[in-house]
Amino acid sequence: MTDRQITTARNKHRISFIFSVLVFIGANGGRAEKGTAMKDKDLKASPYFKDDFSDGLKNWAVEEWETENEVQVGIRDVKLHVKTVSRVHGVMVWCKRKLPENFVVEYEVTPLSASGFFLIFFCYKGQDGKSILDETHFKDRDHPTLFKKYTKGRLDGYHISYRRNDAANCNFRKNSGQVLMKQHAIDKILPANRAVHVSLSKNGGRFILKVDGTVFMDFTDDRTRDGKIREGGHIGLRQVYESEGVYDNFRISELK
Repeated sequence: MTDRQITTARNKHRISFIFSVLVFIGANGGRAEKGTAMKDKDLKASPYFKDDFSDGLKNWAVEEWETENEVQVGIRDVKLHVKTVSRVHGVMVWCKRKLPENFVVEYEVTPLSASGFFLIFFCYKGQDGKSILDETHFKDRDHPTLFKKYTKGRLDGYHISYRRNDAANCNFRKNSGQVLMKQHAIDKILPANRAVHVSLSKNGGRFILKVDGTVFMDFTDDRTRDGKIREGGHIGLRQVYESEGVYDNFRISELK
């Protein structure tokens, strides 16, 4: 065999080998993806807190800056009922139990209004290290609005929206500073009078929000924007504008 024939044969062998490797990777999803899937599968979730609202608002702190004409929060049919007709402040309903470092929060929500603005505020604590439910923070009204207290004030955390009137998108922001980390277009608007299951998870810097199994947000905070990852603290449910809904079966699991 000549040198030219030997070189041609070797090239054919290399091409065949590379093609086989690519086929293998394609069939198996690649080592990195497989490893990630195994890591997620190996996570252990243990019960941490749950509330079916049979004890009323015992486990919750309601923060409202307006009268009952603009904000109504209470228990109806053993469920948390929240109604706002507020153009300014809205309402925050904070869970008194602090979040673990890594978690899954789940609950059912039924929007009762045709429109409405529904958000989750989480991993919230004071920049001084104190709880947001500490009197120095909870009674602080030195801000133009309730919203700006948690987005432009002396408190750090995240907030995320999952029902925004007719706007089919989900915003993930980091506070204080109201930094838009990611905006994700969603292909459906939550209808009125139908219960949906909401799931929010935090594993390190990765956050995933699912509504009825559909991913509304998947974002990893790599610390490059607005400082360190927010951890621990409190989680709260927020409504504003003309919004009405009921919440049930609230629970937190700790990820190990």
